[in-house]
Amino acid sequence: MVIRPIQVPPINIGIDALSGRGLGFFPGLCANGHAEITGSSGMGKSTVAKFIASYLFCSKVPVVIFDFHDDLAISGIRTLHLGDGASGECSIRFLEPTPLALEVFGLRGCLENAVRAIEATGRRKLGDGQINVLRSAIMELWRRLGITESASDSPAAAAKSIRPSDLRDLLLEKKDEAESSRERQIFDGLINRVDVLAACAIFEHESPLRVDDLLQNGARLHMQGIPASMRGWVARTLVNMIYAEIAAMGPVKESPFDAGSPFRVYLVLDEAGSVIRQKADDCIIKTIAKESRKFGVGLLLAAQTLDELSEEVVANVDTHFALPTRSAKDARKVEQKLGLCKGALNCGTGRWSGFYQSGHNVYKANFYHL
Repeated sequence: MVIRPIQVPPINIGIDALSGRGLGFFPGLCANGHAEITGSSGMGKSTVAKFIASYLFCSKVPVVIFDFHDDLAISGIRTLHLGDGASGECSIRFLEPTPLALEVFGLRGCLENAVRAIEATGRRKLGDGQINVLRSAIMELWRRLGITESASDSPAAAAKSIRPSDLRDLLLEKKDEAESSRERQIFDGLINRVDVLAACAIFEHESPLRVDDLLQNGARLHMQGIPASMRGWVARTLVNMIYAEIAAMGPVKESPFDAGSPFRVYLVLDEAGSVIRQKADDCIIKTIAKESRKFGVGLLLAAQTLDELSEEVVANVDTHFALPTRSAKDARKVEQKLGLCKGALNCGTGRWSGFYQSGHNVYKANFYHL
């Protein structure tokens, strides 16, 4: 699979309210190309995000939109329904190593990604004993399906259908063979965790969601039908899968004659606070915010408050669309971040208007929207 990095032309995002001049968003020329949109519900975050995503799409950059509330439909961008039950049309196969990941990271690297995904389903980390048992079970499951080190360079090796229910059945089988009560307790804990996933149709549908297809064509992932308790985990897992595939491609090669950094994909997350794990240092959104520039991955994050985005993410995002907020506390945080005087954010601004920060420059702005 080859994903050609795309140069993003300037996006005219609105008008400077003071001078009347147009304002541009230059993802490729920014420090990292990431952008955040903050503001209270109803102030226009989703419509501004749609406007930017639409221009990225028109620039031929694959855009993957995580839509939790059916707010981000854009003409020309296909919609994939990831709902649980009958509303879903494809399955997330996070246990299946892709051919590229196998070739670059090997079986062990793919194994660790699968283990981390399962560990992230619970609030508590798995113990060392549980992780070792889980590694062993996944490896045996792969061996039974013909996915081995010797076959890792063959695309056919990853052309398997592996569901959480397959792993659960294997763990149940291994539990029956366990000789001590301690071993059975370890299996019980893992079975309970995996069983939560096996009970969700989003992981059990016949038709798999292919990461290479997302990276080549983009899509709006309609996630409203996923249980609220699972949406954040599903989004993080998909972002992990996408980023692992991109990282396997290696860094984007930049030419000294390029007009800016090129992008392989742009990820758009509405209600991004529900995806970011605030207390987890290894949250994939934090990792992308800090490290993804060299791989050509851009982030467009929308949230009601800065706190939802976490300090690590905010510190590594170069562009900020600040819409009015009903929270005086958050308004003050945004004002301090942008270097504005107290009360400026909500003074003379309304829906689709606020402040725009690009690098060190801050403008009072009226934003375009769809």
